[in-house]
Amino acid sequence: MSVMVLLTPRCVELEETPLDFATPDNFYKSVSQIESSFASSMNRLYGEWYGYSYSYYHFENDDQIYGGDLNFDDEQGSELWSNHYAAIADLNPIIKALDADVLGTAADQVTKDQLMAQAKFLRGFNYFFLVRMFGDVPLIIETTNVDEDPITRAPVADVYDLIVSDMQFAANNLPPSWPGGQIGRPAQDAARAMLAKVYITMATAPLNDATSAVKARDMAKLVMDAGNYSLVPNIDQVFALNNSYGPEIMWSFNAAEDDNATPPQIWLP
Repeated sequence: MSVMVLLTPRCVELEETPLDFATPDNFYKSVSQIESSFASSMNRLYGEWYGYSYSYYHFENDDQIYGGDLNFDDEQGSELWSNHYAAIADLNPIIKALDADVLGTAADQVTKDQLMAQAKFLRGFNYFFLVRMFGDVPLIIETTNVDEDPITRAPVADVYDLIVSDMQFAANNLPPSWPGGQIGRPAQDAARAMLAKVYITMATAPLNDATSAVKARDMAKLVMDAGNYSLVPNIDQVFALNNSYGPEIMWSFNAAEDDNATPPQIWLP
């Protein structure tokens, strides 16, 4: 006996719910996942032969290495432009997720505030470098829909408004110091020092905001009065490997000693 099965075609609307790969909707559910994105955003900017290990040469010393005419072609500036926006793309989903309180009871409020402070510190850091190198730049934040929203260059003043807001939040919510295992993270004085640098830059061209000079002075004094940092007595020891977290280092990129991009390892055989 044979059985014939008739298959009638039907239109079925399927709702895709990815289970086997990470998306912004199913990631950032734990502190460790958020911290992994911090590491990713930093890795975008520094590594062997890319980022600030190499591509910043075009901007150093008033372009003297490449002729000193201050004229850059697209290729010379494109890598740092792309690297910074890739780093920002790692950070905006964190800020959005923390705003939505995706961690819930998985973390206390102090931890959440410190995670947000790290995310905003790093985002402000990225935009501070972008605005100084390129002037008006696209201001992409956690609420920007990069697929639908028009992406245009924002005025320099608007970019600095975001930088100041991010750094102020970081300065108010980062701890004075981190435990030994977390020593490479930005602490409160790193945010204050960065904010002082932002203010003193705003006091010069193109904004020429004289009131920012006073703000820079006051913010720098907070760092000085805290007494957490000092000069290394011997200048040749400032960047010694055994002094990687010395008293002059407020915050820096981290790398292992066997990383070829770690000075002074980079020029060894």
